[in-house]
Amino acid sequence: MKTRTGFVSNSSSSSFIIAFNKKPESIDKMKQILFGDEKIFHHPYEKTGYLTKKVAETVYNDILNQKSKNQEEVIEELGCGWIDHPGKDGKKFFKKNKDCEIFVVEYSDNDGPFYCAMEHGDAFDKIPHIRVSKH
Repeated sequence: MKTRTGFVSNSSSSSFIIAFNKKPESIDKMKQILFGDEKIFHHPYEKTGYLTKKVAETVYNDILNQKSKNQEEVIEELGCGWIDHPGKDGKKFFKKNKDCEIFVVEYSDNDGPFYCAMEHGDAFDKIPHIRVSKH
């Protein structure tokens, strides 16, 4: 029997494949797309929340210098997590969002409460997306 004596972490991360009709041109446009008029993004596990503008700014900055992903890149990202059929799911997502710009962002609960909320919350529920769990 092997015993692990080094550092063991329960941290997780999830990436999100997200699709926009058009890449948002500002933080305010990102906020409108993700949250509409909502002001607070609620933490899924704590009685706290964050300004939706902060969440929008985080996502905006994360995609700012990205190019839209192609089908192969979407499938590759799906293959990094707990997805049974990355090729099939990637092709289906890409086909359904063929006229969209597609980006990948990743958040980890290891980076603190805000990023835990980003990983486990519903920030992308109003847009086409796939959560790729990397637990």
